[in-house]
Amino acid sequence: MEDAGTDAPPEASGPVVVGANEVKQSGRIVNAVSATDYVPNPTITVNGKSVVGGADGTYEIAVPKNEPYYYKVAAPDFYTLTEQELILKQDVARGDTKLPSVGLFKLLSGSLNPPRDMTKGLLVVSVRPEEGCASEEGATLALDPPGQSKLNYTESNFPTDRTTVKAGESFSAFYYDVDPGVTVHVIATHPSCTQIPFPYDTDNVTFTGNQKTESGEALSFMRVYLKAK
Repeated sequence: MEDAGTDAPPEASGPVVVGANEVKQSGRIVNAVSATDYVPNPTITVNGKSVVGGADGTYEIAVPKNEPYYYKVAAPDFYTLTEQELILKQDVARGDTKLPSVGLFKLLSGSLNPPRDMTKGLLVVSVRPEEGCASEEGATLALDPPGQSKLNYTESNFPTDRTTVKAGESFSAFYYDVDPGVTVHVIATHPSCTQIPFPYDTDNVTFTGNQKTESGEALSFMRVYLKAK
């Protein structure tokens, strides 16, 4: 993921003035366990520039137009989140971004088998059925490049010894001990569906299929999409 940078102090979020080569991303940061429990004053970082959101978790930030970028969300007592690389062509309201607390992810990470090496990265994957694919149930995942990463599929959002994706999970799988800073891609296979190739356009956002991780109390989030064969 992009380095958060320290060259520019965070600005208070509010009405954003965008340049000729920028568009506006807006949204709200909420607690991952309750969409009605917002995260006050989150820090949103794009390409080394940070803004601080409001007491109600809302934010606005200028982002590059028609250029790929990552954005990072941080707040005290929460894991730092890096969203997968995306492209915006116009102003977009991203809605709610769910930020997991340190306590929640210590609980979830405690179920990883074998345990996580905190000097490596953590990638959380969500598999989503679209375009006639009835269910993500039974999908299998591969990471490219794999490095020394480990994979746990989830049930009730907890890591388990399952060997395939279970339908209806917010988190389909955890890749951990991922090499930090390395661009990775997730490849999904399914008995009756096929992965929609990246770049993929959805809700006025283009996802490139790229993601990176970092060490420590941080996670990177990745969506992959399936369609009927």
